[in-house]
Amino acid sequence: GSEGEERVPQLRDEMRRLMNTKVWIFRTGEELKSALKEIRTLKERFKHIKVEDKGKTFNTGFTAALQLDFMLDLAEVTTISALARTESRGAHSRLDYPKRDDEKWLVHTLAYYTVDGPRLEYIPVTITKWQPAIRKY
Repeated sequence: GSEGEERVPQLRDEMRRLMNTKVWIFRTGEELKSALKEIRTLKERFKHIKVEDKGKTFNTGFTAALQLDFMLDLAEVTTISALARTESRGAHSRLDYPKRDDEKWLVHTLAYYTVDGPRLEYIPVTITKWQPAIRKY
């Protein structure tokens, strides 16, 4: 709604802090579960936002609300995907699963919107020229 008590900048800042502390590169399952719960709370609170700008042109308040709605959906699917992937790979580093698992996780994650929340599916990675290898930096 546009007449609620929640403010878009406040919710956006809470989401930003949450993603930067619990869903950043170095993650744990417990942090991700906690983050998912908090994201879903933010999504519920979003239903009660107040858009103060009532203008019909260049309505930046309405634009910010639309963007936050999409960002909350993206935060949810990112967190669900990270929680499901029980390995570390590239910029996804699970401290509770520090090793890469090509046998199970050499796949692309596909996320689909459903009314009950994101649904994940997986398709195998097609290996062309370069075989997977452990990177040492």
